[in-house]
Amino acid sequence: MSEQAEIQRTIEKALAKRNKARSKKMWSVADDIRNMLKEMGVLIQDTGPNTSEWRWAKGALEDSEAEEDGSDDSDSAEAPPPAPAPKKKRAASTDDEAAPKKKRKTFPGGLVATILQPGSGKTAQNRKKITMKYVGTLAKNGREFDRGKIAFRLGAGEVIKGWDVGCAGMAVGERRQLFIPAKLGYGKRGAPPDIPPNADLNFSVELLKA
Repeated sequence: MSEQAEIQRTIEKALAKRNKARSKKMWSVADDIRNMLKEMGVLIQDTGPNTSEWRWAKGALEDSEAEEDGSDDSDSAEAPPPAPAPKKKRAASTDDEAAPKKKRKTFPGGLVATILQPGSGKTAQNRKKITMKYVGTLAKNGREFDRGKIAFRLGAGEVIKGWDVGCAGMAVGERRQLFIPAKLGYGKRGAPPDIPPNADLNFSVELLKA
């Protein structure tokens, strides 16, 4: 148990160092750390310009637990982190490296839009009515504050500024992850009680109709 906690502390430290490198635009350093964590069976999802989350690749944690239960010596206790690499490295690379290739755009004001799944239908046009499905979470702690469907005219100020900017150009069927800084969301006032003042937000959005 203590060893597992030690591994998680190591991962958290590496992730903090990678986010610091990203904030300074030291992309090669950030990529090296990402690759090192992949070797351990760790998948990373960037949630904002300087924030990210991590999880074990499917099977990595299972293999780790299996070895921990059946270990007889100190060598086997060190096996869990690298063990998934031969089996999972290729799959993790496919899933995790796909995000940059799927276009990540950073807009003025710090909004980041990442295409999770491309669409193939009509494109969302400015001043035209569109229908979106969405899930909203707080960037600070991942707490969900809202989900549902909404119809609005794009670019008409009927929703927060981050949506008007981040949803522009989407095709029907497309899914995006939007990191919306507070100033493009609900600002200093927030939206009590669910959204505190000066809260950065994450939205997973899908265009249903354009």
